[in-house]
Amino acid sequence: SKIRQTLKTFSGLEGRLQYLGKKKGVEIINDNNSTTPEATIAGIDAVYKKYKNGKIILICGGSDKGLESKGLANYIKKFCGNVILLKGSGTERLKKKLKKDFMEVGNLASAVGSAFRFARKDDVILFSPGFASFGLFANEYERNDEFIRIIRRL
Repeated sequence: SKIRQTLKTFSGLEGRLQYLGKKKGVEIINDNNSTTPEATIAGIDAVYKKYKNGKIILICGGSDKGLESKGLANYIKKFCGNVILLKGSGTERLKKKLKKDFMEVGNLASAVGSAFRFARKDDVILFSPGFASFGLFANEYERNDEFIRIIRRL
């Protein structure tokens, strides 16, 4: 019974499909630890399966690790209603393959603000970068903390 109760209230590990709550009718998921395109694909897939009533607004992008991003571009086109890209060398490569409308911003606060402008009730904002944090942040932990700080201020 203790395990069952714990599972009912477990919000996930910080930065790994972490549920941060609902703001203005919009679910917010922190998947900051997704630092590869494949990890973000898995994040999109998990969110799509769970939240079928609304669209996914994806915040992604960052520094290139030299990994293939075509699969991520295809997943974004298929499953995401809107995409907000954080500047970076990986973002530059992704944009060439995306062939979908996107918004590019210079910082995480602008990305969150833009996501909420696109979002409607029952939508999901998914922060799942798919790339490294360098260029905008010292490391992924700083990026994670900044995202959580921005969300808590809302």
